[in-house]
Amino acid sequence: MLLARILKQFLGVLVAVLGGWLAGILFAFAWAAVDVTTHPGEVPAIALFVLPWIVALGSAAFIYPVLLALVPLYFFVPRSSPLWRWPICTSLGALAGVCIVFGFLSRPNVNPPESKLSWYILGAVIGSGTCFVGSTTREHFGTLKRK
Repeated sequence: MLLARILKQFLGVLVAVLGGWLAGILFAFAWAAVDVTTHPGEVPAIALFVLPWIVALGSAAFIYPVLLALVPLYFFVPRSSPLWRWPICTSLGALAGVCIVFGFLSRPNVNPPESKLSWYILGAVIGSGTCFVGSTTREHFGTLKRK
């Protein structure tokens, strides 16, 4: 019975991470759509399909640090904690996403782009999406307490 509850909580973490990942992909599609419509001659229409794929593959590398952060939260922070309220959790997730991007772009062997603003925005969207899904579905995936 305890194993089933543990697996259910891991499923909750996985759903939250995939929710944030999907938020980043949808945001990249919207960003590309705005780019294509505002700069019709400069940005090719293929950007609508290429940019979300680039974001999907590139942001997959951020899943591991997010999993490392979410698993302890799911298991050790009680559901009654204010951290699980969706406005607080979503804001902290956005901040965490920006910090992950900052840490990634600050490495010595990374050649960051000139304009990093879109990277930070994307990190905030993925982080906030992950935490929003995690906080709103937290009740469904339960706790480890015995009933």
